[in-house]
Amino acid sequence: MSVDTKTDMRYLIKWAVIAVLGIIVACIPVTAVFTPQIKIFCVITVVCIFMFALGVFDSPLIPSLILIFAYSFMTDLTTATSGFGKDAPWICIAVLLMVGVMEKTNILKRMTYNVVLLCGGSYFGICLGFYLLGFALCFLGNNMCLGLCALAFGMIKSLDLGDSKASAGIMFAAFNGITEGAILIMDPTAPGFLFGMASTAIENTSTSFTYFEYFKNNLAWIPFFIIFFLVSVFLFKPKKGEDNKLSHGKEFFRNEKSQLGRFTLEEKKLTVIAVLLLVYLLTTGLTGLGMVYGFIGAVILMFLPGIQVGTREDIKKVNFAFPIFMVACIAIGTVASAIGLGEMLTSIMEPALGGMSKIGFLAMIFIIVFVLNIFMTPMAIYASMIAPMCMMGSSLMGFTNAWPIVMTIMLGAMNIVLPHENNSALYMYSLGVTKMKDFVKLFVIKSVMTFAYAFIMFAYWGAIGLM
Repeated sequence: MSVDTKTDMRYLIKWAVIAVLGIIVACIPVTAVFTPQIKIFCVITVVCIFMFALGVFDSPLIPSLILIFAYSFMTDLTTATSGFGKDAPWICIAVLLMVGVMEKTNILKRMTYNVVLLCGGSYFGICLGFYLLGFALCFLGNNMCLGLCALAFGMIKSLDLGDSKASAGIMFAAFNGITEGAILIMDPTAPGFLFGMASTAIENTSTSFTYFEYFKNNLAWIPFFIIFFLVSVFLFKPKKGEDNKLSHGKEFFRNEKSQLGRFTLEEKKLTVIAVLLLVYLLTTGLTGLGMVYGFIGAVILMFLPGIQVGTREDIKKVNFAFPIFMVACIAIGTVASAIGLGEMLTSIMEPALGGMSKIGFLAMIFIIVFVLNIFMTPMAIYASMIAPMCMMGSSLMGFTNAWPIVMTIMLGAMNIVLPHENNSALYMYSLGVTKMKDFVKLFVIKSVMTFAYAFIMFAYWGAIGLM
């Protein structure tokens, strides 16, 4: 059987799975609770989510459009597209454009070399440098993960480390820096999107908050970051025979830094814009203005006459499919709330959740999402889980704030076991400097540690009034 035939067969199987799932949902009998309108909603939602999860289209744009406009037959188009009125899609567009412009320069390389030199240039110093840099870059979103992993890969190749334990330790430090950092330093493209879906179920949920508020709500994670970093670094500490490959690390970084030359005018302009944006984001609590204005303002500055670091080509490279997917996901919660899905879930789940504590409910959510992550993409999980879980949490468990529920879903989706569960992890593994056994070992340990530490976070959220 040829490669093309195998590919076609897999494609047909995926469509068959989608069709069967749609038919199964459509065959569920209508009751006083499971109304015809809810049945149609469930069929549309299940079919479109699995279109996205199984990747039957080259872009998430197509299932997003199908979802939005199919919903418009159940409600008006204004309701189905109300996500465009949220900050999240616009922040996402601005961040994608900013990152695209910045990647044309050596700014990220300069940051990396300076931070690693500051941390000593040894194996431990390189890992610490990448880990800290990942936290710092979180304010520009998870899109920076690929760039940071690419830099780590280049460094590993230059030091001739191959697929050694040291390579795994460095690469994992770069990857985990940004993914872990997003729990503490707000990724501007994610919270507005996630809490936008949650707000359709728990009305008083804020969809715009400051970096300080995000930091404060997750502050108790700091000990976990320290412990996990030390575990991951020492787990892959190079053998004595490999030490000589890393002994000239500091010299290597000095040479690489010198080869970048002096700051170009374009880099100076981008640095000023980035600093202005950071100052704006850190002062939104004082000004009362939303984050979105800072990101949109930064993008406008990039294209203003006299500055012009952004070009028409940069705009063409922006993937507009993702912000439209955000709008589609928000529509799931909006339409579900409008047709009474929350009341249906309450009546079905009330016997099963009767007597369960809030902590037990959150632990159950983590486990469900962690298992689903093996079969579904994180975005598909967010789209299908956030609104229903918030509805049940509000009506059955007494949650008045969506924060613990959304963050628990986020934690479950972030904890992976295999590379395919996350696009950034798949890219990192595909670079070929980490072994599968090392990948699985680290992330199984991380998942167990995260689940155990989550109970400390549940107590912390209760102490600060979020539960």
